[in-house]
Amino acid sequence: MISKSIIAYKPGKRKSERKVSLRELNYGWVYVIIQTIIFGGKGVLMNEYITNRVHDLYWMEDINCARTALVCLSELFEITIEPQTIWSAVGLHGAGGYRAQCGLVEGSLMFIGIYLHGLGKAEDEIVAACYNFASAFEKVFGSLRCLELRPSGFSESDPPHLCENLTCNGIEFAYQYILGIMKQ
Repeated sequence: MISKSIIAYKPGKRKSERKVSLRELNYGWVYVIIQTIIFGGKGVLMNEYITNRVHDLYWMEDINCARTALVCLSELFEITIEPQTIWSAVGLHGAGGYRAQCGLVEGSLMFIGIYLHGLGKAEDEIVAACYNFASAFEKVFGSLRCLELRPSGFSESDPPHLCENLTCNGIEFAYQYILGIMKQ
């Protein structure tokens, strides 16, 4: 469940807290939006939600980065993902450990396609959004490839869930990117 608390600031006026419509955003107010997610019965900030959820999915359910991205993004945007779709991402952690495209990218791209299709976007718009996401991800994280993002690769001697911090950052990046698409 997602709730949004809007804190409104108008130059020269004192701070007030109230719910506002998106239409009001265009009338000279500067808004700081604090996204609060209800997690474990208490309100936490969105990045705390992602951190906690990624940790649970990795350590309690032992699923990979691509499926974790799909699950987290679907929960953040309140979109149901069919089990068959989740299973299609089972080998997408660096192409099954081959160290090719990062599973965070793959899971996020899958979600972007699902989400934008649900909003009625045309195929060419979805393809463009995916291209732009990949480009932006590469600029921020330095690569799309597991080989570069996880230089040590995958070996039996690695500690479990070595990419947990990267996963949190990648999902938060994807979340913010998708919010940006919605504003266009």
